[in-house]
Amino acid sequence: MPLGVFVYDDRMGIVYQNRTAEKFISRYNMPNEISSVSKRVFDAIKIGKLNELIPGEIYIYLTIEGAANSWIAKLHVFQGPKPLVYVFLSEEKLSNKLNLSRIRMQFKLTRRETDVVRRVLDGLSKVRYPGISGYPSRQ
Repeated sequence: MPLGVFVYDDRMGIVYQNRTAEKFISRYNMPNEISSVSKRVFDAIKIGKLNELIPGEIYIYLTIEGAANSWIAKLHVFQGPKPLVYVFLSEEKLSNKLNLSRIRMQFKLTRRETDVVRRVLDGLSKVRYPGISGYPSRQ
């Protein structure tokens, strides 16, 4: 599920961005790969060879310095009277790369312990469970 969405116009200006994309850009700056690929898309559209020069779906896998996880940018091209490139950002969490069920069985972890491992791998520092660690249970 995409977290951040922003849209480039053919002048390479961002004409739309949601809050998550805005926070992403302010924190990490716009990755050069996204801008350069979007520019190549618009150049291909101008000469009428988008499908020849850039066939298929466009995915960019990003490793960003200072980010706990990797990011995936999926670019979608709208070829209307005013072409647009939609960029959908999603975070590729470390816990998604591991088989936590196998780890749970190997170390005989409970569901809660496995959930704590998943959250720590994803960069979260606090886990609130009712009745544990001094947190009151919800009624």
